Amino acid sequence: MKNKNGLWIGLGVVALGAVAFIAYKKFTKKAEEKLKKVTDNPPTQGGNDGGGVTVPEPPTLGGLIGIGQKLNSFLSNWNNYLVNTASSSLNVRDTPATTGKVIAKYPKGAIIKAKPSKTKGWFEVTDDGKTVKGYVSADFLKAQPVKK
Repeated sequence: MKNKNGLWIGLGVVALGAVAFIAYKKFTKKAEEKLKKVTDNPPTQGGNDGGGVTVPEPPTLGGLIGIGQKLNSFLSNWNNYLVNTASSSLNVRDTPATTGKVIAKYPKGAIIKAKPSKTKGWFEVTDDGKTVKGYVSADFLKAQPVKK
């Protein structure tokens, strides 16, 4: 009885190996055909004019690259922000730190002009769009949509 079980196990292993080998050969043949098609017909740029593969056009200023440029422009210019405090007014400080002297306050819900400062977590604020009036915590500002 032991010999018969060993025989069946051996035959199963051989059959499984044969199936795996056939699948491997079929897979490599398809891969070689695809590689040959691509090397015989190089990719074309934007559109399929008979080449083997169509390569999409690179992003334009209106695409992914444009998003980064627009975001950079938004963060480096004075933009409108809503004072988004829980209940009280927003302190304007003379330095970008909680230890800075409070020099003014903005009421909750006010729209102010601000841009990120060089200190993480702090924004510069202005009244005239040119001169830094002071600094406010970024935690209490909400960006406002750009009006066209």
